Amino acid sequence: MAEMRPDKQTEDPFERNNEYDYEMKAKKAPDAASSSQDPEASAADEDASGKPSAKKPTLKSWDAVQVPQGKTHFFDLEFNVAAALCYFPLLPIIAPILWLRTELNINEYLKWHCVQGIIFGGGFLALSVIIGTVEAILGFIPMIGPVLSMILILLRALLGVLFTVYAVRQMIDVYKGRPGRLPFVSNFTDQFMQAGKV
Repeated sequence: MAEMRPDKQTEDPFERNNEYDYEMKAKKAPDAASSSQDPEASAADEDASGKPSAKKPTLKSWDAVQVPQGKTHFFDLEFNVAAALCYFPLLPIIAPILWLRTELNINEYLKWHCVQGIIFGGGFLALSVIIGTVEAILGFIPMIGPVLSMILILLRALLGVLFTVYAVRQMIDVYKGRPGRLPFVSNFTDQFMQAGKV
């Protein structure tokens, strides 16, 4: 009796269906990944005209920008040097006012440091005047007046030391191209810049 040998290998229909399903899943994978993105994020990247919109830099992100190239018209100083002089402790608020008055096309970098320097130095001068006035008034009070006056003298001296230390540190940071945002003072500076008061 002759043996029956198949001429062709029998093809498994289930295996063929599994291969087809795998190919279809592989094609749908990129579409699913793209559709899983946040619709709000994709909508934010496009403006009303349907074109991708570039992220507008805010005033609080100016520190991410490098120091502008060029020099000032007055004294011919580089902008990082001019910005550092805005915190010179011996002559507070003098340099910022000078740059704001003499630089016609002042850039946002130097203008920001001018405003912060005026707030920083002006706040120190105002506080010193207030303490000095109270100190002079307390000097007329007998017995307890001289004691309180001495305390205020020490307080004003301590305030002057702290101001000088912060000012010198600020000058070094700004000269090296660091952001130079002072605590609390920088927030008021941002508000002035946003309001366009400078």
